[in-house]
Amino acid sequence: MALKSLRGKGWKAAIRDIERKAREGAHTRVGYLEGETSENDASLPLAQVAAWNEFGTKTAPARPFMRDTVANHKGEWAEKLAGIIKEYGYNTHQALDAMGAVIERQMGDQIAEGNYTKNSDITNLLKYRFPLNDYSTEDFLKAVRDVKNGKRAPEGTPLVWSGQLKNNIHHDVKDGPADD
Repeated sequence: MALKSLRGKGWKAAIRDIERKAREGAHTRVGYLEGETSENDASLPLAQVAAWNEFGTKTAPARPFMRDTVANHKGEWAEKLAGIIKEYGYNTHQALDAMGAVIERQMGDQIAEGNYTKNSDITNLLKYRFPLNDYSTEDFLKAVRDVKNGKRAPEGTPLVWSGQLKNNIHHDVKDGPADD
């Protein structure tokens, strides 16, 4: 990523620091980090729930909110980071942290505003009946029967139910290379 001259007190040292950290692999991770679990099942990593939504499953279509965030915003990130670096007094760690917060907000906005495949009638009925996504297997089976018998609920927004995905996007800054 090429940064234009930032001109200002300490910019040359900052550029050297940024270049060194980039060579060493400094990075910001944005998404669903280790230890975050599903609201409904503490043994289920939230990253797994996000992956099922991102890539789809045998029974649910892909709703690629993470890939869409990158596709829609990556072209603006270098310029945004250059401004943030200057704003944070050329402190690389603080700038990467602030940039992570920007991407975090963009991903949350993508979840809320993305144009994704509509929810199934069963999902809409479950969202209507269980706004906190706290239904049981029996509740699910009842919803399946009810939909077969013509019962419907208002159309819900894909990826938006209890707020779990949108409200649990986090970021962190790592000074070394990515582990993955």
